[in-house]
Amino acid sequence: MIKIIKVLGWILGIIGLIFFIAIPFNSSFHLFKSCTLDTELASKFGDLFGGFVGTIFSFLSIILLLYTIINQEKEYKEQKERYHKENKEQQEKYNEQQKEYNKNILRTNFFKMLDYHNQNVSQLSVPNINNENNKSEHRRAFVQYKIQIHRLLILIKDIVSENPDILKAEKEKGEDHIAIADIAYTIFYYGIDTGWLPFIKKELERYKELSAEELLEKIKSLNSNISNEWINSQKEKMRERHINEKVIEKIINGIERSRVKFKINRTNQTNLSVYFKNMYSAIKMVDESQILSQEEKEELINIYKAQLSNPELYVLLFYLISRFGKADYNKNWQKYQENYKFFDAERGEIPADYFNIYSEGQCVLEYSEKNCFKIEYNKVL
Repeated sequence: MIKIIKVLGWILGIIGLIFFIAIPFNSSFHLFKSCTLDTELASKFGDLFGGFVGTIFSFLSIILLLYTIINQEKEYKEQKERYHKENKEQQEKYNEQQKEYNKNILRTNFFKMLDYHNQNVSQLSVPNINNENNKSEHRRAFVQYKIQIHRLLILIKDIVSENPDILKAEKEKGEDHIAIADIAYTIFYYGIDTGWLPFIKKELERYKELSAEELLEKIKSLNSNISNEWINSQKEKMRERHINEKVIEKIINGIERSRVKFKINRTNQTNLSVYFKNMYSAIKMVDESQILSQEEKEELINIYKAQLSNPELYVLLFYLISRFGKADYNKNWQKYQENYKFFDAERGEIPADYFNIYSEGQCVLEYSEKNCFKIEYNKVL
């Protein structure tokens, strides 16, 4: 539009200029032929010049005015666009700075939770399974946790083998090993003893044929690597040799003291509840972030994964296989495992058969990360 007005203005200006010069010098007006002013001719000249050339220049002035207005409007729009562009760039720069600031806050909080994780682990002090006088501290505590879970799994496997009706439904679906893991981890987490036997019975009520009392008795029977029958037979042999009863009693007391007590019925809830809550919260904070890219999320989670020893992964696996990994407060664990691969034997991060359960040199149970979310438990804890 402004180009058309500009061209039209130039055309009218040139035409007006041509007529402005041509009309006075036209021979019709007898220019310079007489020194006497012909008033009638001058009047006609004025009417022609003013009516024709004046009209052209008047129209030209209107066009120039339009050109000025449109050009000013164009400059205003350009100035406005430049302002918006600069403002947008500044806003984008501010948003980028704010985004980076928020990322740094998130990273700071994440590393605080990571520090808390390591502090929590460094404060662990767990009596050894076979000797309560000795303690395993820091990450070595998870070795004791691993041994406890391992022994519980074998014990429950033996109980199920003796009574096939206990996990009959699960066995038909090929999921009895998962149910065994659930029972074992429930005992490992809450513990089992005479004082809180009713509580454990309620926790295991879904396994209708499983007797909590029998389970407790089986655990107590493991508290010695020397059987009562063997001790009684030794008593009889000493009596046959006419050894004094006081001497026999002294010898038997020494044997009793040498018994190894396996405390696989003790509770671990206090330490591990905080441990797993902090882990879940840290992973959730990173995974649900809207400002981190997937690559940045994986980088942070990989840093967390690097803090976990194999015994810790062992405990984590059975935590997830059991009912605890399927509770509402842990509902995203499946997604975290799929996205971040905490158990990745294929890449050599852990031995491929690390979660196989051995008894007397024979593999009696096999587990992997694929078992973590194979079944959903009806009861949410």
